[in-house]
Amino acid sequence: MRKASNCGCVSGSTASVYADTGDADRLSSLAEALIARFPSRDKPRYYRANALLLTGHAVEATSELRQLVVRNPEDVRAQSLLGVACATSGLRDCALAAFAAALGANPRDTATYLNLGVFHLQSADPALAAESFAVALALDRTSAPARQGLAEARAALAAKK
Repeated sequence: MRKASNCGCVSGSTASVYADTGDADRLSSLAEALIARFPSRDKPRYYRANALLLTGHAVEATSELRQLVVRNPEDVRAQSLLGVACATSGLRDCALAAFAAALGANPRDTATYLNLGVFHLQSADPALAAESFAVALALDRTSAPARQGLAEARAALAAKK
């Protein structure tokens, strides 16, 4: 039991829940505690970057995530979140490169296709958005965000005609 309490696994699971629910304050506090306890681990820094992004600090999140992906370019979650942070900061090329790196590391990552679809939809490219959402839906037939995104992209395409 002591070994499990020292691994940060439970805290990491809690951080994941905070990230998924958008609870930036709790996520930030927990991430800082995890960084203090496990300074050499990347996952707490990923959670800190997520909290920064949730609180509107996209530039700081981008900086943190760039450091993470330099150390571990195969970290799909960090690459995908970097894409979101770059997109939020208006760094289009950075966002596209990060999404491409995430998909290069794992071409079956539904979350990255969802993030890429949102990026294309917000960039007024509903055709590419529809493509990304369709891939996400093919990978996860139960994905409500993929289904919703695909519907929005198709509606935007229809409105363009």
